[in-house]
Amino acid sequence: MIFLKAQRLGEMTHRTGLVAAENHPPSQTELACSLDEWRGQGCDRLRVLHGTDSMPLKPNQVRHLRALAHHLKPVILLGQHGLTEAVLAEIELALERHELIKVRAPGMEREDKKGVIEVICERTGAELVQSIGHIAVLFRKRAKDSQISLPH
Repeated sequence: MIFLKAQRLGEMTHRTGLVAAENHPPSQTELACSLDEWRGQGCDRLRVLHGTDSMPLKPNQVRHLRALAHHLKPVILLGQHGLTEAVLAEIELALERHELIKVRAPGMEREDKKGVIEVICERTGAELVQSIGHIAVLFRKRAKDSQISLPH
């Protein structure tokens, strides 16, 4: 499995998603395998693949985002099938619309939940703000028309 990125005449275009050899949607096992494959690649490579140049969040920015997320309700609920391509597409839409979202992942073991959240962050280019219990708070700043201004 590979991540694809194309550059044409200075215009940056990218596709986020796994592409299997048989061109079928990846299964839970394949998503977990892709996480293991990418663990050694480093954050810089992942940011390049997603087209984001942002630095990791500073502690005061995390505090600010946690305060903003306090009143939010989870907009994404991982169901019995876990992380699927449809769920990832919904997370992409939610991040594009809201920038700061909560994801609820009930019924998973701690290590499985941590792995799924890492895959979500890698595949969407989002930053993990916090993870408490079954709830994870994710942030991805919009390239233009951002509603959330972060402290410096």
